[in-house]
Amino acid sequence: KQGKDQKWSGRILDPNTGSTYDSTIGLIGANALRVQGCAFGGMFCGGQTWTRVN
Repeated sequence: KQGKDQKWSGRILDPNTGSTYDSTIGLIGANALRVQGCAFGGMFCGGQTWTRVN
């Protein structure tokens, strides 16, 4: 679901393990997305910045 400031929240799947995590995805300018997932109520988080391929 969409939240404030061009961010979306929901669940994300790790296809390598089959696990799902609470996540957020947000726009960083016109050419990048920040994807972050958290486990155990936000105690452990990780993420990646995805950039547009030209």
